[in-house]
Amino acid sequence: MEKQILKSDKEYKKKTLIILIISIIAGLGVIVCFQVYIQDIKELAKYDHEQAFEKILFLLRIIMVSIAFTLTSFGIYIIRIAIKAIITEQFPPPGMKVIRETRLLTGRSAKQRGVIGIILAIAIIITGITFPAFLYLKMDKVFKKPVQQINMGSSGINTIQGFNSITDIKTITGY
Repeated sequence: MEKQILKSDKEYKKKTLIILIISIIAGLGVIVCFQVYIQDIKELAKYDHEQAFEKILFLLRIIMVSIAFTLTSFGIYIIRIAIKAIITEQFPPPGMKVIRETRLLTGRSAKQRGVIGIILAIAIIITGITFPAFLYLKMDKVFKKPVQQINMGSSGINTIQGFNSITDIKTITGY
């Protein structure tokens, strides 16, 4: 049986390279924006801890939603390719362009690649949704509001603003 080789598509390679360069530039832009935003939060924290804390939580939520969206989209894309490979018993599936010469797999080996692709894509999607969702739901418990000050009460007992009860203080201090 003769091995078939798919030839690379020069236009597709050029298009992929352009998209990669644009993505890198956009990523660098996002990093710069985040650095400016974090610097603003540092300045804000000097005089308003609570608002700075809320802005940090907002930033973390944006990051978690971005991670979930990106990984889920990538997983769906992989599933689509894997299903086509299983149905057509050909990997890469018919009509798919490649950026370098690629050996065409057919039959059982193409189906195996498709099944592996689906399994990996499902793992990516589950990770992409559950990890950010778990952090999002636990964020308020993990990131408690900062303690602003300790006041000496009229009874001579130190009280900490930001706590709801003496049991909160006992839980944290162990006393």
